[in-house]
Amino acid sequence: MTIHHAALARMLPAEKKEKLLRQLAQSGVSPSRIPIIKADPAQAIPLSFNQERLWFLQKYDSTATNYNLYVVYRLHGVVDMPMLTEALRHVQARHAILRTRIIVRNDRPCQVIDDASSLVLDTVTLAAQAPTSALDAVIQQVINTRFDLARGPLWGVTQIIQPDQGCHLVFCAHHIIIDGISLRLLFDELQQQYARLHAGNETSLPPPPLQYADYAFWQREWFQDTLLANELAYWRARLQDAPLLSTFPSLHPRPAQPSTHGSRFSITLDETLSLALKHVARTQETTPFVLMLTAFQLVLMRYAQQQRLVIGMPVSGRIRPELQSSIGYYASTAVIYTDFNGVEVGREALQRVKASVKETQGRQQLPFENLVNMLDSLAAFPIRRCSRSSISTITT
Repeated sequence: MTIHHAALARMLPAEKKEKLLRQLAQSGVSPSRIPIIKADPAQAIPLSFNQERLWFLQKYDSTATNYNLYVVYRLHGVVDMPMLTEALRHVQARHAILRTRIIVRNDRPCQVIDDASSLVLDTVTLAAQAPTSALDAVIQQVINTRFDLARGPLWGVTQIIQPDQGCHLVFCAHHIIIDGISLRLLFDELQQQYARLHAGNETSLPPPPLQYADYAFWQREWFQDTLLANELAYWRARLQDAPLLSTFPSLHPRPAQPSTHGSRFSITLDETLSLALKHVARTQETTPFVLMLTAFQLVLMRYAQQQRLVIGMPVSGRIRPELQSSIGYYASTAVIYTDFNGVEVGREALQRVKASVKETQGRQQLPFENLVNMLDSLAAFPIRRCSRSSISTITT
């Protein structure tokens, strides 16, 4: 389907549009192959599936800040802060999602894009001899900002200045408008725009081919059960006997409501072991990630006493090439289901995990929420529980 055909399809009456969806499904057309066209400005902008799930969760607990994403950069050298603020406003003007609020209209949440840039660069100045704990306290305060989805703005930037110690820049945004890749894109664009302004070029970077609103409109238009029937049937059969609730032993009983108060345990692999892992991955024609995932799953299999494992894996969700430079909440969770029955530990296990990862990466077009809704409708899948993540309780 071409862009022209997609534009014509948007104008079809409901009954003809449904007929077209059935014809496309019968022809095996994936919705991810349908080009994205600009959103209709005359219609309310819907939330994407990702956004709607997060909107519901935030509504359930309006004081929660665990849906904030943040990144902290330490700036070196002399930085022109007024110019940096101007560069940020250029970036905000370029990406409509950075001017977006979420409101309820006719009992449905929708996106509203503000015209003017509302960004203000907040500044906090610490004493030159202030301890590291003072810097950490300010950062914690910033990243725990409570964003009002209806009022906006849904992101902010704070500079923390400490004489003779340089400057820290803290980006914090609600996950409903951004993901990890988008944070990196935002900072890369900020650097480019700052360099342009510093060189006397006051023009903005060329606009991205699409805005997040175009993606949300396209997703709601085409990612319907009719066109996703083949994908839904595949995963229904694939996960029919999968253990969606892990029996991995824990030291403490699982709380009825998750507290989100977790901790992180990190290990650093020495250079010799790192090089050895890369060598093994290369000889097996796979990646270090798949190799480490195999080792992780084998440990889970041993302690959980399960031969079949379901693990969640974060994926970019940018299933169309024109979305690569777009800022928004595209990231999703994919399911890796591996059956180790009859598999010996070693090369055979690695090949089994490699196949599972390849399968998952090739089936990103099914939105995670559609998968959860489908499985939740089946009595055999007790997956929606307040105390657990949907489908998999373990994520890489």
